Order: sequence, then C-alpha cells, then structure tokens
Amino acid sequence: MIFTSKNGELRIYDGNSGGSGPYYLKVLFTNADLNFPLNRGKPEEILTMDRGNMDSNASYHQGSDEPIVAPLPVKFSGILEDTVFTHRLIRILSGATIVSSGTTTASCTLTTTKASTALTVGGAAVMTKAFADSSKTAYNLEIKYDGATDFIYQLNEIYFPPDQQTITEGEDGVTLDANGLWYGSGGTLSAFTTGKSLATAAA
Repeated sequence: MIFTSKNGELRIYDGNSGGSGPYYLKVLFTNADLNFPLNRGKPEEILTMDRGNMDSNASYHQGSDEPIVAPLPVKFSGILEDTVFTHRLIRILSGATIVSSGTTTASCTLTTTKASTALTVGGAAVMTKAFADSSKTAYNLEIKYDGATDFIYQLNEIYFPPDQQTITEGEDGVTLDANGLWYGSGGTLSAFTTGKSLATAAA
C-alpha cells in the first residue's frame, strides 16, 4: 500500500515540558503539498592542488560548516475552518502575540523549541544556539502517514517568519500557505510525541 495525503496528519509542537506540555496543534491534510528535505547538508569539499596541478600532493579539505547549520525550507498549506482552532493556528504562524515569556494562545503560554536539539558537526553533537532576537519562537513539526507500518518524521526548531505566511481567498475556501525555516535536528519516530492538544485547551 502506498501512502497518500488522505491518511496523513501534521502536528506543530511547542517547547513546554512536564505536566503541561508540550502543547501541540493538529493540522489535517487538505492539499498534498507538504515539502521538506530529509536531512541537513554537509560541508563543501575543497580541492587544494600544487599551483593548479592535479598530482599526488593534491588533497581535499572541508569548507565552512554553514551547510550543516543553515536553515532549510519547510512548506505546507491548509484550508481554514470557522473554528477557534483556526485562530490558534494563525497566532502561532503569524507571531502576532509574542510576549517576553512566549506566545500566548488561548490560556496557554507556548515556549520556543530553539536551542533544544543537537546537530552533528565533524562527528560530534553540537547544541544549536538561541536566536539573538528573543521574540522569535520556533516549534517542532511532526508528520505521520498512517498505514500498516506508520511513517513518522520529526523536524525540530522550525521558525515561521510572519511575512512569509500568506492567506489566499478563493471561491471554494480560504487557503493558508505556511513557510518555515528548519534549524534543528530531524529523523524518524515510532509514534507521535505525547503532549496536550490545543484543541482541548481552555479558550
């Protein structure tokens, strides 16, 4: 059996831990347009030669670690519904309710996931860094394709720049196009991360 968008679910998680979290927002698929890279890049291999001559003295050395740490694009879209759930999603993606302690959605204070995971650099695990601008909030994203053998992928530390989220009005609905920047680690999971759904959080 092949996976299709009909059996998929996407969740956006914040950085809360302990009894209250993490909080998550569930986004059901409406369009089969989710797009993200499977993993991060590697440093460039730079060939050093003897005055431009390719001989036994030539060797490669690694370039900058920029390909490992550079943010990678993540995109998805959905059709907005007339529910309080939609208001919570828009708040998260727009960054309109940023406060010093996080993003307030309903009665919940969401916290960033930035600087919470490690990247492999030169064979060693190196923790990511916090944003210089503390008002920016990053989230984790998990995608599940349901089947006989479920496929779940996790992308950590995704920031949604407010000016890159768009709403398009159409005759058949209002579509939200979400564009994120992936800064953290990633990989497969055996199950969704346990958390508290914002669908049941107090308004």
